[in-house]
Amino acid sequence: MTDPLDIVLDELAAARDRLNEARLRQIGRNSPRHRAAVAERLAQIDALLDVYLQVRSRRR
Repeated sequence: MTDPLDIVLDELAAARDRLNEARLRQIGRNSPRHRAAVAERLAQIDALLDVYLQVRSRRR
């Protein structure tokens, strides 16, 4: 059985990579589309951090 915390941490790592890619595209060309992509990735990370906190609180 897979640990939910491991799943969340894996998702956070992948989201971090996607954020880095989006930021690199924005550095290359600071357009509304690239800024929106960065904002979307940040929102995804925020949501994943909420899930992380929920999973962690259940372990205590």
